[in-house]
Amino acid sequence: MDRQDIAIVSQSTKNLAGSLSTVCAALQKQIMYHFGDVWGVKATVSVFPRLEVVPTGYWPIVIVDEVGDGNQHGIHQDDNGQPIALVRAAKDWSLAASHECLEMLADPWGKRLVTAPSMIDGQGQVQYLVECVDPCEASATAYRIDGVLVSDFCFPSYYGLDSGPRFSYSGRIQKQFEVLAGGYVSWHESITNHWFQCRNDDGIERILDVGELPPTGASLRVAIDAVSEKILRNQHPVRHVPRTPKKGPRSSAITRATRLARAERLQIIINRHSRSAN
Repeated sequence: MDRQDIAIVSQSTKNLAGSLSTVCAALQKQIMYHFGDVWGVKATVSVFPRLEVVPTGYWPIVIVDEVGDGNQHGIHQDDNGQPIALVRAAKDWSLAASHECLEMLADPWGKRLVTAPSMIDGQGQVQYLVECVDPCEASATAYRIDGVLVSDFCFPSYYGLDSGPRFSYSGRIQKQFEVLAGGYVSWHESITNHWFQCRNDDGIERILDVGELPPTGASLRVAIDAVSEKILRNQHPVRHVPRTPKKGPRSSAITRATRLARAERLQIIINRHSRSAN
């Protein structure tokens, strides 16, 4: 399996210097000992002081003071379609960083679908969006690595990608497509071309008809979350669930210029989706 490199960069005005390296080490352990073998991925996680020094090929997780509307957090894409994640510098920002890091590694482009029976009677076979954290994303199911809060996650068997007996790292998910309190799962139904979500709010499962997605060019994950967040904010009615080599000076100068140009493009995306706390 190929290795992917992840960069953590703080653009927050909050003093996170003391926690960045600690969170980075916890995420590295989570990938190495818990997540990587299960999902078939390898990754390194490193802290960088600013975007300009992040090497080309790294996928950034950027910590910002605030994000825009609810759909602006999470994984976005740069101009070349490569993933970049935004995380708000909240008290337990490590939980969100773990969430985005794991989902970035399992499905970088937010478009992976698997076919399985619908959770709604009569819909037949539908396509579920593979989001390895969302069904168990609440802090109640999180756990700690060296004191750092990290996210629980689903195993591939949750989506029927293998026949393993375990459905989540914590073991709290007991069956395929079970949604724990605070979590959700999304799927597409081909006949109506509608997307649906099963959401578990305080132990009550309900179905949200998201409808057809607008042609935004964004990943399915971003598009679905944008529409569903809007529906929930407007309180639309929902239905209950029926169930490196040494380089010479010229090469180094090109590398610096490449990193700077990429950082400028990424900054445009970050500014588009975030706002300063000042």
